Amino acid sequence: MPPTPATTTRKKRLHLLEETDRAALYDRPIFNDADRLIAFTLSDAEAERFPRLSDDLLHAWFILQLGYFKAKQRFFPLALPTMLDDLQYILAYLGSPMETADLRIPNPHTTNRSMPNIPAANRRVNIIKYFPV
Repeated sequence: MPPTPATTTRKKRLHLLEETDRAALYDRPIFNDADRLIAFTLSDAEAERFPRLSDDLLHAWFILQLGYFKAKQRFFPLALPTMLDDLQYILAYLGSPMETADLRIPNPHTTNRSMPNIPAANRRVNIIKYFPV
C-alpha cells in the first residue's frame, strides 16, 4: 500500500531536539537544596521590588514562580504535586512551615484580594520587566 499524504508529512517533519534536550529547555526546573537556595532567596532589590504578602502561602507561591522564572525565563502552571518539595522549602525558609494537607493552590479571588494594587496579569509582567530575557 502506498504512503498517504499524512504519513509522508510525518516522515518529513524535522526532529531538532531529543526528549532530554526539550525537557532541559521547557520543563519545570528540578532543584536540589543548593539550587533552591539560589533560586528562592530574594536579593535585597527583589525583596524591595516584590514586598512580602500578608498570606505566607500566597507569598511562597509567588516566590516559587519567581524562582522558576529566574531559572528558565518562563512561567509554569501551578501544580501542587510536582511543586510540593519546592513550596515546602520556601515556606520553611519564610519561617512558616505547613503540613502537606494544609497546602493549596491559590485561587484568583484570594490572590486578587491579597494583592489589590497589582492586577493578576500584571504580576507576571512585573517579573518579566524586572528580569528582562
